[in-house]
Amino acid sequence: MTLPAARGAAIPDTQTPSAPPPSTQPATAVEDLSAKIKTAIALLEEKKYVEAVRLLAEPKVIMKMEDHPGGLEKEAPKKLSTGKGAKLLDALKEIQNQQAEISQDGKCATFKFRLEAQDLPEIRFDLVDGKWYLR
Repeated sequence: MTLPAARGAAIPDTQTPSAPPPSTQPATAVEDLSAKIKTAIALLEEKKYVEAVRLLAEPKVIMKMEDHPGGLEKEAPKKLSTGKGAKLLDALKEIQNQQAEISQDGKCATFKFRLEAQDLPEIRFDLVDGKWYLR
């Protein structure tokens, strides 16, 4: 048995569509960066250096690598199979659960390192054309 609505009580508007559930809304820029970091970690752990570079580097950086003899297919492993890849992997693992400092314009995300083992005090990502790239 349902009771009638009290006088003056608002009747819910069932005609207006509600917002879609959170799972179908587009991810925020910060969520996109977090997902990119986790994907990069997996690629570096699997030694998939070409894919990692394609994920993290700006297109203009990739184009420069393509200009070298052997292109990206030779340049990425050459650069990352040395200690650079391991250092990058360690850095990404350290920051993966940290909150980034986002610049006022929202186009730069900076993570500060807690470990003294890193060569730099921070790692930075820039938002270019709606995508995050490692600086």
